[in-house]
Amino acid sequence: MKNLIILFFSVLLLTSCKSSNVPYDDSGTLNNEKTETIIKPDDVEVAFEKIISTSRKRGSDGEYSTAQYLDEQLTLMGYKSEIVPFDVYRSDIDYYFNDFFNINPFNEEPIAKSHNVIAEKDFDTNKKTIVFSAHYDASRNSIGATDNGSGTAVLLETAKLIEPYIENLDYNVRIIFFGSEEYYLSGSKSYLLSLDEKELNNIIACFNIDMTSTKEWRRMFIDCEESLFSTEFLRLNPNFEMIKFGSSDHISFLKKYIMSLRFTTVDPFDKNFDSKILVDETENKYVETEFIKEDANIIFNFMKNLDIDNLYKK
Repeated sequence: MKNLIILFFSVLLLTSCKSSNVPYDDSGTLNNEKTETIIKPDDVEVAFEKIISTSRKRGSDGEYSTAQYLDEQLTLMGYKSEIVPFDVYRSDIDYYFNDFFNINPFNEEPIAKSHNVIAEKDFDTNKKTIVFSAHYDASRNSIGATDNGSGTAVLLETAKLIEPYIENLDYNVRIIFFGSEEYYLSGSKSYLLSLDEKELNNIIACFNIDMTSTKEWRRMFIDCEESLFSTEFLRLNPNFEMIKFGSSDHISFLKKYIMSLRFTTVDPFDKNFDSKILVDETENKYVETEFIKEDANIIFNFMKNLDIDNLYKK
């Protein structure tokens, strides 16, 4: 029996020492087939719900966490993205109309710290730049689904759609999500004041997105002064109407003599529309994700098909 036991363990030892035909891989997989977890940008539905999951008043934790989310998503898409802080100062309507770019008219300490999210890809200094923007903040304690979670989600989806085509466009694409728009357009003012003359001259136009994708009051508008930029958009989208109504970040660019327009699909002239109901939104009642996709595709096709030569005076 003892000899049998010795013989048994000898065979077992020889068997265990025999080399395996399967290569060793410390990753835990066979044949060196390592698995990678690829994190992709969120789908429209998920992105919109995350954007409106919190209130986003200027300088709030909700505004900043949303800026971080937008920055993360743009990075996942392949953009070079950064969160740029700026101070918000007390102002009033008189300074808004009479001294627009005076961001600290009372010479006081800041009332809030806000952030812009700015992203680019394949930037070419030999090309002009078009800014595509949306403000991501909201009024008071509102979740801002309509104003402007809708436009934020549309721009984020548009950024995803256009990303593979950017290198071949005849212009640079700069994506900007502005903070503190609801307080005298503070984000876009701060951004433009941070640019030197050369950087300002490189921007040929601004395409701003504010209040879109609602099932109620849906009507296709561009809100702007007539320009070569608006003419080019209407050439490619003749079903849109042009109006001059409201205030959004495109106004800041217009004040710097940069062609600009606001893309909106909310009809302010609809008898059932009341802007007051949007100030304290606690839930989404109006925005449809299918319309977010539709509006993003309209802008995406405009970006692909616009003729940059049409933006210069002949």
